[in-house]
Amino acid sequence: MVATLAHMADPAYYLTSQRSWSEGKADYYLDSGKERDGEWFNPHALFDLEDGGAVDGPSYHALCRGFDPTGGKDGKGEPVKLTQNAGKADRNPGLDMTFSPDKTISALWALVDDATAERIERLVIDAAREALTDTVWRHCGATRVGKSGQDLRIERADLIGATFLHRTSREDDPQLHVHSTIFNVARTHRDGRFRALHGYPIYSWSKAAGATFRNRLAAKLQSELGVVMERWGPEGEFTRVAGVPRELINLWSKRRTEILTALERQGVRTGTHTWQQAGAANIGTRARKDATYTTDEDRRRFLREADGVVDIDAVLGEVLDNAPRELAPEEVAEIRREVEAIPEELARMDAVFRAQHIIERVENACAGSVAPEAMELWRQRAFRNGNLVALEQTKPSLEARARMEHTRFFTTPGTLASERGLQAMARNMVADSGRAIPKETIEAKLSTLAGQGYPLSDEQREAIRAAAGSDGRVAVIEGAA
Repeated sequence: MVATLAHMADPAYYLTSQRSWSEGKADYYLDSGKERDGEWFNPHALFDLEDGGAVDGPSYHALCRGFDPTGGKDGKGEPVKLTQNAGKADRNPGLDMTFSPDKTISALWALVDDATAERIERLVIDAAREALTDTVWRHCGATRVGKSGQDLRIERADLIGATFLHRTSREDDPQLHVHSTIFNVARTHRDGRFRALHGYPIYSWSKAAGATFRNRLAAKLQSELGVVMERWGPEGEFTRVAGVPRELINLWSKRRTEILTALERQGVRTGTHTWQQAGAANIGTRARKDATYTTDEDRRRFLREADGVVDIDAVLGEVLDNAPRELAPEEVAEIRREVEAIPEELARMDAVFRAQHIIERVENACAGSVAPEAMELWRQRAFRNGNLVALEQTKPSLEARARMEHTRFFTTPGTLASERGLQAMARNMVADSGRAIPKETIEAKLSTLAGQGYPLSDEQREAIRAAAGSDGRVAVIEGAA
């Protein structure tokens, strides 16, 4: 249940799966066997493309290639270029941030009637839209202006994207996921001109975006369908539908089983792998997704498969239409305690952390419990924490000069005091003279090592002379590994 980020695939991958799709044609066709229409994600109303409206092929292709999607022409009668490299074969069309709900949510979608399945799909898309709004669109809209090495700078800009819901995994298991394509086009605030997207900040926000998606989707499922959501994971960072049998999850987790099997072949024990190892195994075992899409027959197949391992009516009776409930005072107190503990929890792993790491933790702490409209108050509460110390950068990057949110660094008073104490101790040790080993003793030892056949390079010999011959009790050596 994460948000993954990669370069956009070929535009056809997103477009040809739609129920109604055309590319330069006047007629649209309907096919209930395909995925639902992609939707423009365009809160800034760029090019007058309707926010939430169905994506059309010509406009989508034009934006991917860096051209004006309205079909405008320049003075030479050529399509209007939005970026300098518009139309180039090697142009990067943009990024794809894919939001994937927990498998229990996809399993529930596979069991319910068509009308409820449609509601779940809508909630998944809306949660992805809210996650994009509160992370990428709020904090990452930027472009680079000027020439490198001269007046290059980062300027804030408006973005445009599109969302596409797909409903199955590469192994044809139920797996809802939203491809959120972010075009490599941005409208600069200062002068209104379009330029290429400065995409680096988006990578910094992918985990916070995933946490926001999980939180918002959990809240929607509980409030609109009466689904009870529960937190799980080593730090309670994930949310799932309570009451979905493990047998059902195992049945529809063929892709995960394939990845874990690949890791075991590499000698990595299940449950000990890192996300980097899992990602590499995912890519290494990934088969190309074929040209078929989710159909009504797929949904009937899911019901047949599920009927062989669980009592479907009993599962739905357990999971759906639970009475809405308000948070008990002790639950609110627990959320408050977890939010207040965020600085110390982050400092356990990293001496310095960033704004997006704090927001990720806030979203996780509130997952499924706090209404979306109240989340901003909890975010503000986290940043007002008295145990949070904002740090100034001595050499600010281009993004920091533009005051982009992901460049805000923080630590805790305890960490700061420890580092200052360590610095003071190091200064005292450096000033503690008379610790150097005599030069002749060092050279004698080097000769002994050489006589014993010990392999030391010239650089290593110089490192030994520098470290052992220093006056203070601390010596710093910098070099290749």
